[in-house]
Amino acid sequence: MASAVGASSMSPERARFSAFPGVISSRVMISSGSGRLWSSATARATSSSGPAMDPETHEAVNEHSVSGLTAVLERYGGKLAISAGERLVGVFGVASVHEDDALRAARASLEARSALATEAGILLRRHGVSLACRFGLATGEALVGGPGPLGFAGDAGTQAVMLAEAAEPGQILIGRQAHGLAAAAIEAESAGPNRFLLRSAHAGARPLALRLDAPLVGRDEEMHQLEAAYARATRERVTMLVTVIGEAGLGKTRLVHEVAGRLGREVNVLTGRCLPYGEGITFWPLRDVVRQACAGHDSPDTIKALLEGEADAACVAKRLSSALGPGNQGRSDAAEIFWAARRLLETLARSRPLLVVFEDLHWAEPTFLDLVESLTVQPGRSPLVLVCIARPELLEQRPAWAAGAARAVFIDLAPLADGPATALLDALAGDQRISPSTRTRLLQTAAGNPLYLEQLAVSLSEQAGSEAWPVLPPTIEALLAARLQRLGPGPSSVLARAAIVGKDFGVQAVRELLPAEARGPLSRNLQTLVAKGLVQHGPPGRSPAEQYSFHHILIQQAAYRAIPKSLRAELHHRLADWLEYVAWTPATQRAEILGYSARDCRPGSSPTVATTPRQRNSHARRWRWPRRRTCLASTPTPCSISLTSSLRSAVSPTHMP
Repeated sequence: MASAVGASSMSPERARFSAFPGVISSRVMISSGSGRLWSSATARATSSSGPAMDPETHEAVNEHSVSGLTAVLERYGGKLAISAGERLVGVFGVASVHEDDALRAARASLEARSALATEAGILLRRHGVSLACRFGLATGEALVGGPGPLGFAGDAGTQAVMLAEAAEPGQILIGRQAHGLAAAAIEAESAGPNRFLLRSAHAGARPLALRLDAPLVGRDEEMHQLEAAYARATRERVTMLVTVIGEAGLGKTRLVHEVAGRLGREVNVLTGRCLPYGEGITFWPLRDVVRQACAGHDSPDTIKALLEGEADAACVAKRLSSALGPGNQGRSDAAEIFWAARRLLETLARSRPLLVVFEDLHWAEPTFLDLVESLTVQPGRSPLVLVCIARPELLEQRPAWAAGAARAVFIDLAPLADGPATALLDALAGDQRISPSTRTRLLQTAAGNPLYLEQLAVSLSEQAGSEAWPVLPPTIEALLAARLQRLGPGPSSVLARAAIVGKDFGVQAVRELLPAEARGPLSRNLQTLVAKGLVQHGPPGRSPAEQYSFHHILIQQAAYRAIPKSLRAELHHRLADWLEYVAWTPATQRAEILGYSARDCRPGSSPTVATTPRQRNSHARRWRWPRRRTCLASTPTPCSISLTSSLRSAVSPTHMP
């Protein structure tokens, strides 16, 4: 297909589509500086020998290709955008942010490749023109914005194009950082420095692997609760429900895995994971459980074989197969599916106690939550333990979760205490030497979160020098960005202003940075942030400037990096102007804070989080506070301002007022 044919007869926008009809991209939402980290998957379609197409046919082919690519992206939560290089680019995280956007990008790339291969076959048969597709998937900093087709600019697109150019026809090359964000759920092999050849991506798999080589510390009481629930189920031959609640990274799955390992062969363990997106996923966790029980199959015959000797075996198999089969989930009544699921699980537990683990229940469809609750209402006649692993969002969706279950146990997983956290860091460090000061910073930064501590230790090992400050790893940033994105516009706006002030902040400083119309509900929004565990009240005796503090500094960094640089600079100016006149700030501290604000509001500066007087004083020595007229003279060009304004309105419509 000769891309130049017919381009002159199209509108400028359609000509841009026709130039590279096979380019797609997807993105991971991770804050970084004034832009954001994006995972971009680019597929470039090129023409080879064949007869030239007339403009009408050329346009029809382009429209068909774009329509197909749009459908693929939307299935994974992505959107189309147009880069400056006149390529079609799809972005994830414009409307909503997900911690697994890198995996979504990989899966969308694989499906888009199949769609374009089908299109290439049609093109060859009808017009004798071949279509070669090369894909690149990369992560980098980018800006996206604008109504209609979104504008796209930044390192992510550039890296993706370079990978696509280096790929052979039909190949998908993935960059190192994008690979690291989805490593546990994809199959890839090295294809050169900082690049991998993507082979496949697994639906239902976690982007990050569960690390089992590190010891489980500080969870003795929680393990005792799980073991006690199992003991009661086996003793009374009843169904027990155990719900393990905790934020991402606290070790919920690791805890259940450890208990299951202790029970050994005396219990049969089946696991199903709820998916955050996809079609026909209502009973996906149940399908996982049935397939494990049936050695990888879920046909009516294999399900019936599990129920051998039961009078209703055929009926149960029919109901479950109808619910679990593709496209069949709406054909059976929910009550019938619930009954069939209970009959199967109780039958399996009759010969040996059964531990059924449902992971990520906060992503479950309402119908599946109804199913789990229905399994616990009746006592049953077999030793069955249902373990539900979820984040606090589950209780936000269902405040009365399992209220009707008489045999329900709740385990609220808290961050590790100092002793267990130190023991875990020692195990993670191994032979690596960590200085006492860096060790203290690592422990303070992770704030008892095992995953954060693990990722920070890995990040530190990749830096030169034991005194280096641990940077915010992309893996943690993805989790936190997705968590912060779920906030409403009011709490999000307050959190952003608090991040400008610092890890410790006062109500008056945040109020000063808010628009006038947003100051009224400030107290209510602060209480929402406290309830969600993002900020906390400062200890008694703190100054008015330190009434609140972020739960840990990583939340502050994630909130800070999510602020567009133009707005960040404006807020730093306003904070510094206000601090010059507030009476409660000592003169020495005021100089330090002014220096910190001046350093981070300058165009082109890198985001920094200074949490100690020494760090802020260092900034003050390097930068003198520029008067407002100086900063206005160094603002970005009108084109840059326009792009940033589009970003603020299109990418984060609910984050900033």
